[in-house]
Amino acid sequence: MNISQDSAKSFILYGRVSSKGQFSSGLSIDAQKKLAEDFVARKFGKLTSVFLEQETASGKRRRPQLDLALEECKKSGSTLLVGNLSRLSRSVSFTSKLLDGNVPFICLDMPDAGREMIQMMSIMAEWEVRQCSKRTKLALAAAKARGVKLGVNGKKLGKQNEEAAIAYYQEIKKDVIVSLGKTRKRTLQHYADTLNRSGIQTRCNGKWYPQTVKNMFKHLQWDTKAPSFA
Repeated sequence: MNISQDSAKSFILYGRVSSKGQFSSGLSIDAQKKLAEDFVARKFGKLTSVFLEQETASGKRRRPQLDLALEECKKSGSTLLVGNLSRLSRSVSFTSKLLDGNVPFICLDMPDAGREMIQMMSIMAEWEVRQCSKRTKLALAAAKARGVKLGVNGKKLGKQNEEAAIAYYQEIKKDVIVSLGKTRKRTLQHYADTLNRSGIQTRCNGKWYPQTVKNMFKHLQWDTKAPSFA
């Protein structure tokens, strides 16, 4: 049986994000871990390993971390967990390869799905990617035909976003100095934890992570290894 619900008590999580920003911030990865931990707890099982990867679902077909996760599952007899089908691939051939393998796996967004459901979802996901690509190409061609210089608006928005970031960090700078000035541990993770406890919010009113702290330090021209907080 390729898709398992209750046959194994040992589980391995394969976590994937599409962009480097998601990988460094930990946002999507944390959500996938939480799904896996909750599922394993309900099954009275044990999450033995976690393999993380940054790769687009419709891009390269080689996934070294997924290969390692599958190999570990085979050795230990564990079941592979993924947050949802898109975390594996939006390629029908790729998904079929997994279904035909000897590793049981569960998509946590639909843990009771059978083989046919997995295949249909994969087909629709691949179709959606192709349609999105076609729409993008048609829209770019139409814009170019109207005389629009592609890339200009992106640069303008990028500059505006940079200016807004600098302004925001300057606004919270004093509060940040008060919060971090007395910390003894000089790590980005410790700074993030301290800021989260202080109630100081990020630009997007979210949680601080090492990468968001690093971005703030960059805009304030602080050394990430030995900030002067001045």
